[in-house]
Amino acid sequence: MDQNPGGVMDMQLQESMNTLVSLQIQLARIEEGIKPLTALVPAIAEVKDVSKEALQCAQQTSNELGEVKAALKQATEVANEANRRAEEANRRLDKQEEWNGWLKKAILAPVLTTLIGLTVTAVWAVIKLGGQ
Repeated sequence: MDQNPGGVMDMQLQESMNTLVSLQIQLARIEEGIKPLTALVPAIAEVKDVSKEALQCAQQTSNELGEVKAALKQATEVANEANRRAEEANRRLDKQEEWNGWLKKAILAPVLTTLIGLTVTAVWAVIKLGGQ
């Protein structure tokens, strides 16, 4: 009986040793599998930094685009107002040109009529005075 408990203990010890060796082998395999992942850690950190910078650039670009849109809207409003005023000024110039034409006619007609009247009167006076 004394040998039997020792034999059981040896078997249990042997099983424990086999389990321990098996666990060590599995641990070594896990460590080998993790090595490529640990090499990725710096690359992942760099990608994280680059993505943060890209997000900041995108946000800044979005803000600047909003400012450009606001400025474009304001410029469009100013351009539309300038266009409206230019059209109004052109209409006024057209009216002034039309009135200038009538004004020239209104001034030239009496002047010509007066000149013709004076010429006819002078010719008539010459004829009357020359014929006496």
